[in-house]
Parts: sequence; structure tokens; C-alpha cells
Amino acid sequence: MSRPPLNLRSIDLNLLTVFDAVMQEGNLTRAAARIGMSQPAVSDAVARLRHLLRDELFLRTHRGVRATPRAREYAPQVRRILDLVTLMVSEREGFEVDATDRRFHVVLGDYGEIVILPALLQFLAARESAIGFDVRSQHTPGLVEALSDGTLDCVLTPEPLVGEGIMNSLIADDTLVTMVRRDHPLVRDHLTLEQFIALRHVIFDRQDQRGFFIDQQLRARGLARECPVRVHTVLDMPRIAASTDLACTVPARVARQFSGLEPLKSFPTPLPEVRVQLFFNWHQRFDRDPGIAWLRGVIGNLSSSR
Repeated sequence: MSRPPLNLRSIDLNLLTVFDAVMQEGNLTRAAARIGMSQPAVSDAVARLRHLLRDELFLRTHRGVRATPRAREYAPQVRRILDLVTLMVSEREGFEVDATDRRFHVVLGDYGEIVILPALLQFLAARESAIGFDVRSQHTPGLVEALSDGTLDCVLTPEPLVGEGIMNSLIADDTLVTMVRRDHPLVRDHLTLEQFIALRHVIFDRQDQRGFFIDQQLRARGLARECPVRVHTVLDMPRIAASTDLACTVPARVARQFSGLEPLKSFPTPLPEVRVQLFFNWHQRFDRDPGIAWLRGVIGNLSSSR
């Protein structure tokens, strides 16, 4: 027997906040502390979400909970809704994009500088906004301390920053593509796992999240790839791949930025379970700063729509 259609008026939108917190924390107790609820209240909210969305959503593990494939599918959509609400509220509380010349001090990393910053600047230019940005290096020391004392307004990272008072929000979730030069002798119109292993790779620093998980998944299959070149910026990777027989693996949105600029062809990386995420980190003492709330909302919205 089919269930009746969903009545939006019956939905408590606060459930989305719970869903987002559990997704990001992977633990009901930490999620409860994050949003100021009791652990039993969070458990009750998760039960309501399971009934509403007709999926288990979060499975218990020895470390906390693990999101189901359906929950991972919902996560960026929920994050986009929350970012839109944050953006609306921050503008209502007095942060007027068209009337401020505030300069934000940020660390965006390669992904943020390649994908997000151009879109953000286009967004502001269309509104003739005087907002500016001082973009610092992702290798800037003392990121937690800089967020705490207000030297930095936000930091974008592939994993949540950890530190006293640090808050974070998942703003992007991307697939990976592997790029090779157009006339590569080993790759024609598709890329199999066997071909991926046969290729030699230029990689980003191994501390990078996606590189770690790629090699982790390969090891789980008893496989390994040859990586003779390691670089410290994503920007170098497509350029090297375009002029050599080396392959590079980058987020899909980064690859799109190089479309037409380099003689490359792109293929879905044959490890679909490996994804790259991006987190917006800020300090709780500035949680009520309408400017930072606006920045978090607009970056999250732009990231979700790219």
C-alpha cells in the first residue's frame, strides 16, 4: 500500500539542522552539543527523519554513526537549504551587501581559489558591491589561533578544522575526474580501473584528502598506482598532465575550469566511492557576526549551484 503524498506543512524544518549536524559530526552526542540539544532529542529527531525520508539515514558504528548512501545524497541539498536560510537571515539582520566595503580575511585553498572565488566575485560584481577579500595561503601557520583572534574570518579545508571553539559547515561535495592529454597513448574514449593503475600519476601533497582516500581504496583492492611526481598546488597538475604522459585526478568542478584551456580529456575516476568535500570553518565567538554568517551562506549557495 502506497504512502500518502508528503504534506510540507507537517514538516519541522528544524529537522534539517539535526540532519546536517549528524552528517558533519558522525556522532549523535557531538551533534547534540553542536546545536544545543540533548542527545535524546537528537535521537528522536533522527527517528522522525527516518520515517519522513523512508531510509535509515545513519547506521550505528563503534565510533558513532555512518551515513547511508541516501543520506549522503541528501546532504548537499540540505546544506544548500540551510545556507539559503542563513543568507536570508544575515541580510535581514543588517549585513547589506550593497552598502558595505568590508574586507574579509580568508584562507580558501586551491579548490576555493579555483572554483569558488571567481563565482563569488562575479556575484558581488553583479550587485556593484564594494566588499573585498584578503586571500591568505592555505599553508598559513596557526589557522585555529587566527580564527580565534579574528585575524582570519574563515578557512576552507577538505576536512573540518579541529580546535577549541572552532565551528564548521560542509559546503561542497564533489566527484573526482582523471585527466590525461588528448592524444595519450593508453587512454582513448573511456577509463577503466585497470587503465587507471597502468597510468603514472602526478599527485597533490599526500596530506590532501582525496589522494589519501584514492590510495586507501586501491590498497583495499590489493592495488597501487605509480606516482613519480608530487606537487604542492592543484594548478600545476593539469598543466603537467597536458604536456606529459602523466595523469592527474582532481575534483570535477576544478577540471571544468581547465576545459578548453589545456589539451586535456577527462573521465570519471573509476573509484566512485571516493569524493572530495569542503568545509567552511569559523570561530564560535564570531558566530553572531552577520558578515561571517552572510559569507558562509553565499559561499555555500554558490558551491551547491556550480
